[in-house]
Amino acid sequence: MPFLPDELVAPSFAERLRGALERAVQEFGLEWAAVAELAAPEGLAALRWRAGAPRIPEPPPSPENIEAWLAGADTTSAIALRVAPAIALPYDAVLVLRGPAVDPAALAALVTCLERGLAEDRRATLARWVFAAVEGATDPIELTDCTARFVYTNAAWQATFGYPPAMSLGRTPRQLFRDGVDDRPLDHAFFQFSLDAIIQGEPWLGTLTNRTREGQQIMVEASVARFTSQSADFVGNVAVRRKLEHRDARETALMAAHHEFRAVLSAIPDGVVVLRGDRIYFVNPAFLAIVGRSETDVIRRAPAEFLHPDDRSSLSLPAVPTAPVRLLRPDGSSRLVEFSVVGSVSFEGAPATILLVRDTTDRRLSEERLVHSEKLSALGLLAAGVAHEINNPLASLLLNLELLRQDSADAAARAELLREAIEGASRIESIAEELRSFSAADTGGELETVDVGKAIASAVNLTANEIRHRARLVRSDGADLFVLARESPLVQVLVVVLTNAAQAIPEGSSAVHRIEIAALASGPMVEIVVSDTGGGIPPELVDRVFEPFAITKRGSLGTGLAIARRIIDEASGTIRIEPRPGGGTTVRIALPRVRVAEPVREASGPVAAAPRRGRVLVVDDDDLVARVVARILAKHDVTIAGDASTAAARLRDGDVDVVLCDLMMPDVPGATLYQQAVAARPELADRFIFMTGGVFTDAASEFVDSLGTAVLIKPFDAEVLRERVMQKVLMRQG
Repeated sequence: MPFLPDELVAPSFAERLRGALERAVQEFGLEWAAVAELAAPEGLAALRWRAGAPRIPEPPPSPENIEAWLAGADTTSAIALRVAPAIALPYDAVLVLRGPAVDPAALAALVTCLERGLAEDRRATLARWVFAAVEGATDPIELTDCTARFVYTNAAWQATFGYPPAMSLGRTPRQLFRDGVDDRPLDHAFFQFSLDAIIQGEPWLGTLTNRTREGQQIMVEASVARFTSQSADFVGNVAVRRKLEHRDARETALMAAHHEFRAVLSAIPDGVVVLRGDRIYFVNPAFLAIVGRSETDVIRRAPAEFLHPDDRSSLSLPAVPTAPVRLLRPDGSSRLVEFSVVGSVSFEGAPATILLVRDTTDRRLSEERLVHSEKLSALGLLAAGVAHEINNPLASLLLNLELLRQDSADAAARAELLREAIEGASRIESIAEELRSFSAADTGGELETVDVGKAIASAVNLTANEIRHRARLVRSDGADLFVLARESPLVQVLVVVLTNAAQAIPEGSSAVHRIEIAALASGPMVEIVVSDTGGGIPPELVDRVFEPFAITKRGSLGTGLAIARRIIDEASGTIRIEPRPGGGTTVRIALPRVRVAEPVREASGPVAAAPRRGRVLVVDDDDLVARVVARILAKHDVTIAGDASTAAARLRDGDVDVVLCDLMMPDVPGATLYQQAVAARPELADRFIFMTGGVFTDAASEFVDSLGTAVLIKPFDAEVLRERVMQKVLMRQG
């Protein structure tokens, strides 16, 4: 006989339920058994009998009867059944038995059987109703698997987009709604944020434009949620795409407003970053130019990822660093940028934070060039005075040496001449040291402990000639005052302030005018006060004195005060200018004070052993310096090399204990000689002592910094030279 369609259909649940109750009546010896349901899946709101055996019992179920049966009234008892998904509480299904007591184990098996059967039937019934509801829904509804491929679309979806199941199932929404023919620009942030949320199982709601099979663009509001089947054999997403035809004009205007807002942000010359949470959602072209990357390279990443590793901890949103930080580019270069938080806003329907990123690299370079220009300007103004300061002791030195050359027989007179010659040379050395410190490049870096009295003395010595003919200088430096700053820039600030004070006083007025400079402790700060009795600052410039190029009087330092304020700000200090009562100006500089402990005096040690004789190679292109060094070290075996090539030959062929090498030589620099010699003979690495009258190149400066204390600055003390050489000899021979 032929197969019939109903052969694979199991008996109805009602028949199976009745059969289970009939079996219970027979095996337990009951008069009857029945199952009552409240608010059944069919939508009935009242209690009703679902099945009974041998027939539907009387009376009909009611809340009063159920309560009585649950309490075990007469010979009728009831047991509440747990059915999932539940419809009513505390129960919505009850097994009612009339007859003698039933064995508990047998009764438990019956209850389990009924609960499972009722739950399965309820889920199947609800599934049929849900499927019918989805098919009849007016909104397009779709089911996709965890890879975003369609597994089901309802009739409304097929009618809206024009794709039958044969053309949609197994494909993704992006393949249907946007294929390779579509040349609209991609919003990478929107797609990446949306896709990430959906893949991670987060509910997602958004407005987007979909293209139908016929090519029509329609705006929809899509709502996506994750679901798992009851048996957990399928995990996917359900999405409802609601057409927004009734809101088309408003949504179009809203989208236009979004595009206009993006256009405004894109036109800003500084970098703009829009964050959702702590991740980048939108960036403008200026930020991409700063970081040197594409849009897809930055979306969904944290801003701190683009900073130098040492600077990342300073960017802890919503707090941003107050000083510029280094932003790294793919080619390994860096840019100095400043971050600021514009505020928290709603950006395209979600909370967002807007960051402003300003590239300060070029500005900082300009400022550094401005500082250098300012130093050159100051040095030009100070040159005549410095020449005067050097010429006086130089004249004394030369004249005393001339008298000594005449070979006076008076020993006391010779001693006096030598004392004055040494004093003059020491004054020249002091002025040269101050000029070297003042003109040194400020490479930034960490702040250091600076002796305020020493900084004031250097600035006063450098400006003495400028002040001498205009005012009487009154100093009150204070004792043992130290601040946290950088020495060379601080001296530059004081030179600017003192020179401006002097130039506010006409020449030839030293008997009438004065300039006062004092340093005093003020709580946690040290205050340096410079006052003058000059003409003061014009009222129209009082509020602009710290602006670059604001002061234009002839002979001024121009941008000096602007640079001075920047230097003081970087040291966490303050600088302010006040009119002085009775005429003139007062400048107050405050810097963080540092307390320096008293040096510990070492106990006298045993008498040093007799000096040993060492082999010393002196490498210096200046023959006068080389010969005097040889005289000072006469107790050692000294060999002189006038150039690096001669020295290299000596180091290659002979053995030495100490190499005294000039750092700056015309043919081969001392650093190069050192590197070549150590490469050939590594044991020479700790035998070099370098001498220099000043470092003039970046490479030489870095080399000197790497040596620490192994450098002697010319002119140096003879005893210091002997001590350094002897230390090397003892290390070598000890």
